[in-house]
Amino acid sequence: MPIASTTTGAAATSRFVRRSTAAATRNNTTPTKNTRRPSRSRSRSALEAHNYGTLLNRLERFEEAKSLLRKTIPVAQRVLGKSHSNTLGMRLNYAMALYEDDGATREDIREAVTTLEEIERTARRVFGGAHPFTASIGLDLQNAQATLRARKSWCPSSGAFFAKEIAIIAIIACLWRYLIEE
Repeated sequence: MPIASTTTGAAATSRFVRRSTAAATRNNTTPTKNTRRPSRSRSRSALEAHNYGTLLNRLERFEEAKSLLRKTIPVAQRVLGKSHSNTLGMRLNYAMALYEDDGATREDIREAVTTLEEIERTARRVFGGAHPFTASIGLDLQNAQATLRARKSWCPSSGAFFAKEIAIIAIIACLWRYLIEE
């Protein structure tokens, strides 16, 4: 069952990118928020791309999520606008794919933090500080910043330690202290 829904999401995302790119090429213009309102099908396709990115993140298929979102975010920004909730959600998914990946480098995490800071500013301006979406972005930003701090403190040169390895090191350090004290 999940495979069929994943295939459907990929097909819808591909259609979204093709249609939006073809429309922009035909018109030889880039639609803006003020000049063109997105059609219902384009808005729905953007939502499907957003949902598919979310699904890939939850399945921990971060490379696929990053690849998909790198293609669809610029199209969504062009079609829906940079402040649209689906566009912000897609950028949030991209940032999460960057910092939640066990193989993420410090540069990936820095990019995630920068992206989350931009998204939070936009969400605060568009939705307000009390909106649940804005609050959610704030929590993700705190998590990304904590991940970046952890990477800096554990391995300043390469950022190669992962969460499981850090936990193992902490356990070994506790056992070592226990053995020395006795």
